Amino acid sequence: LNVLLFTCYSLLFHAEDGIRVVFVQAEDGIRDAQESRGLGDVYKRQLEVLLDVHEACFVHPLANRGDMLVLMRGGQPGACPLWVAQSMGSEDGRLVQCEWPTTSPISCIDQCWSVRLGDEQLLLAKSGREFYSVGCEAPGFFLMLQPLLEVPTTTEQIAVAANPTELTLVILDDHLPTPGSEAPILFPPAPRPYAVKCWTEGAGWRRLCDADRNSSLLRISPDGSRCAWSSRLVAHVEEEADRQELWGALLMPSEVPPQPQPLSSGAGRVSGLELSSDGNTVFVLSNRSVEFPITAAPSIWSSEWGAIVSEPECMVVSSGGHLTSFGLLDSAGEIWFHRHVGLESRTCVYHPTAKTTTHLATGATGRVTRVDQDVYVYGHESASEYPGLIWSDAGVETRLDLPQHPQFSSLHCETVHWISESGETLAGFVC
Repeated sequence: LNVLLFTCYSLLFHAEDGIRVVFVQAEDGIRDAQESRGLGDVYKRQLEVLLDVHEACFVHPLANRGDMLVLMRGGQPGACPLWVAQSMGSEDGRLVQCEWPTTSPISCIDQCWSVRLGDEQLLLAKSGREFYSVGCEAPGFFLMLQPLLEVPTTTEQIAVAANPTELTLVILDDHLPTPGSEAPILFPPAPRPYAVKCWTEGAGWRRLCDADRNSSLLRISPDGSRCAWSSRLVAHVEEEADRQELWGALLMPSEVPPQPQPLSSGAGRVSGLELSSDGNTVFVLSNRSVEFPITAAPSIWSSEWGAIVSEPECMVVSSGGHLTSFGLLDSAGEIWFHRHVGLESRTCVYHPTAKTTTHLATGATGRVTRVDQDVYVYGHESASEYPGLIWSDAGVETRLDLPQHPQFSSLHCETVHWISESGETLAGFVC
């Protein structure tokens, strides 16, 4: 049984009062310090899914320093997905449900983006094919919607940015082949590529180039000058199934037609990708392992656009845990990142100029938003706490609970610890 518990990353038990799911791993992580053959990595992905239930996935700062517009993933079906976390930095902070216009065409928000257009911080929302600019006014926090454009029905991924004068969208479009170009059924064609398309308010839609069918992680630089994505390579053996490389394109190319350019060599498994404010620096969360790309632990690397080097600069090393995600906080290149150590999720901020790392006291379960110097807002949940928002001001934290779907009212989780006969310290979730 001890061998079974150590080997299996999750077990399902039938009890008299229902089904219990137990997640088990060694206290210091399953083979975190060395390359495993898949078990540890599978567990870490499972843990990330567990902690992603009903998280506050998007926080948009309003004009008032203490008010946040919150988009929630999950929630009661048919309920308004937008809330205002009012006066978050004070003890009397509260959550206020936003009021939609009586003629609102939106029934559900799919995605949100917070971008800076000149001196204004904009909230953009996508519902179905429609893009909207969302405004929020007190009292009552009444929402104002302004339609901007429609995206193609075949859109697979979207990235949004704004330079000082206009918005820019980049999409991966699963466009249909030209009628009559289909190959005979006995000779099926190779999978058609995605079309990388760009939209600006002045020029409308235009096609930039093609991207491989296995492309993902589409990103755009905040100034709207460049975009990048990762592409999974065709594998010859199972252990190489997750090898990827990075590609990019200029949004105002000098050559016609524009061509995608390689941005990496030997990236290994890529879990995250970001571009600096001017697009000149590429940040990537990858393990740079060609031999064991599925299971080797990732780190955060940076390199200059177009400079394909064998050893890019390593900014955050994965030692002491498993890095799962990261993002940029500002134009100075400061980075937030999540690290799993055993069953514990930790969140840190890396300051590249000083080369120091700040540890947030309470770990985040989603993206981190910086409101001011040393002031951060993010979602948090754990085995003992339902999701809430954390306002961290110079290390002093204020928590605001978020509304829950009724189906979660009977969900209870507990962390258990025990010693196996072989002396291993084990820990697990019981739900």
